[in-house]
Amino acid sequence: MDKKEFIIKGLSYRLHSTNLLDDMSFSVQEDEKLAILGINGSGKSLLLDGILGNIECTCEANSFLDDRQKYGPYGVLYDTFSSFPLLKVREIVSLLSIIFNHRVDQSLLKKFGVTDLLDKQFKVLSKGENKKLGIYAALFFEPKIVFMDEPLDGLDPNSRNRFWETISGISCTMIFTTHVWEEVRLYANKIMFVKDGKTLNQPASSDELLTKYCPYKGKIVISRENGQFSCLTSPDIGKEKQSYEYAYYYKSQEEKEELLRKFNNNRITNLSILPITLRDVYNYIIKQ
Repeated sequence: MDKKEFIIKGLSYRLHSTNLLDDMSFSVQEDEKLAILGINGSGKSLLLDGILGNIECTCEANSFLDDRQKYGPYGVLYDTFSSFPLLKVREIVSLLSIIFNHRVDQSLLKKFGVTDLLDKQFKVLSKGENKKLGIYAALFFEPKIVFMDEPLDGLDPNSRNRFWETISGISCTMIFTTHVWEEVRLYANKIMFVKDGKTLNQPASSDELLTKYCPYKGKIVISRENGQFSCLTSPDIGKEKQSYEYAYYYKSQEEKEELLRKFNNNRITNLSILPITLRDVYNYIIKQ
C-alpha cells in the first residue's frame, strides 16, 4: 500500500500588519518523524496551531484539515497538558480510556513513570510529571498522526531516553517541536528549520542537512580570552551558540591544517576540534 503524504502548502497567518507565519510549505511521508527546530519566537508552536486549525490561517493545502477523517483520532501534546485539577491521575487515565475507547496501556504508563503518579491529584503535578502524563495521553490510543509541542521540556534525562525509545518503536506520523537540537539527529527521520515564521529548508535528514546545506566539514573552537584573529577568514557563525568562544570553520583538511598552523604560531594550544552541529547549519543558513 502506498504511503500517504502529509502536505502543508502556503500556510500564512497575519496579525495586524505582521506576518507571523509566512507562506510555509513542506511535506512529510507517512510514519516519518519530523522535528521542527528554531530559536525562541521563530514560529514553531504557532505553526502547529496553524496546522491544527487553532488559529485562522490562509492555506492552499493542509492535508490534516482538508481530510481529517483520513487520519482518524490524532494525538496532540501542547506545551502543558490540561485536565480537571481535582481528579487523580488514575481517574484521568480511566477517563481517557473511555473517551478514546481504548484500553489503558500499562506498559506505556510504566515506561513514562505515570504509574508512580496514579494517586496524585492533577493540580499538584510538577512540570515534568505533567509532561509525562501528556505524552501518555497523546500516544496510548495508537493514533496515526501525532503533533507535539516541546515534548522533552521538563523531562529528566531518563524520561527523555524513554521518550525517544518509544517514538522510535511506534508506527505513526509525528510532527514535533523541540529545543533539544542534537538528540533529534539520532531519532528524527526528517528535520526542518524555521525562523521568523518561514521555513528555511524542506524536511531533510540530519546527514542531508550537514552535507547539502553547509559547506563546512568541522570547526576549531578557542576561548575568547585568546582574542579573535583577523587573519583567519572563516566566519564566526558559532558565536550565537557559544558566547564565550570563537569558532573557526574549515571546508577541507588543508584549511584545517592551515588554521592549526596559525594557532600554533600564535601559541594557542588550548583548543578543541569539533564536528559541525545542526545549530551550526542553522546559523549558516540564516546568514546567507
